[in-house]
Amino acid sequence: MLIDTHTHLLSEEFDNDRDEVIKRAKDKGVEKFIEVGYDEKYSTKLVDFVEYNDDFFGAIGIHPHNAIEFTNTTLKNFEKLIKSQKIIAIGEIGLDYYRDLSPRDTQEKIFRQQIELSQSLEMPIIIHCREAKDNLKKILKEYQNLTGIIHSFSGTLQDAYFYIERGFLLGISGVVTYKNSLALKNVVKEIDMQNIVFETDCPYLPPTPYRGKRNEPSYLNFTKEEVVKLKEIDSEIVDKITAENINRIFKIFNK
Repeated sequence: MLIDTHTHLLSEEFDNDRDEVIKRAKDKGVEKFIEVGYDEKYSTKLVDFVEYNDDFFGAIGIHPHNAIEFTNTTLKNFEKLIKSQKIIAIGEIGLDYYRDLSPRDTQEKIFRQQIELSQSLEMPIIIHCREAKDNLKKILKEYQNLTGIIHSFSGTLQDAYFYIERGFLLGISGVVTYKNSLALKNVVKEIDMQNIVFETDCPYLPPTPYRGKRNEPSYLNFTKEEVVKLKEIDSEIVDKITAENINRIFKIFNK
């Protein structure tokens, strides 16, 4: 079973052919999806979507770009939305010092608030980090018993072990298929398969040979096959292990 652990299929990029995109993914063996929020409006919208689509689960959260929009009303709304059994994580949350669309101190404050929300509900988190890993690590050290996914992991082997030791899976995206992603390829070779899951981040981060085009879940196989090649492991075993990894954290087969 292939599972796409990070989609944005409710984005306007899919408004004209969403059903066809989902069908193509299923035809390619992608059987389940985690639809991930990034602001309050999107998170609210996705709850109804996942409730009425059996193969979808949801994560709600405020992306660091949108941290400045987070209010006490947002928090109260999220507490209501999380009552849906199809909402399985808080995300995507974290830090982004590349674009700095919200002040860094605000990003950190809202990241902590959402971590604490996840802990109060015993839910995993999906972490976005771009050019902020030192502060991310500092913050994660402040908390115990966290778990979830490091979205589109792109760090060093040392970074990988830091996250793994703290209970996180590494989300491997289409970036691993790029010729210039040698460091990421090396990490994938070195770490145990029990620490890896796959994601598209569609409509973003399309794999080779679709760079420059809209990404979609049917392309998840390109990422998987690159990992199969790097680790020299049977494709069906990879499917089985990654599904087990996801269920270990998110318990999706029990819902």
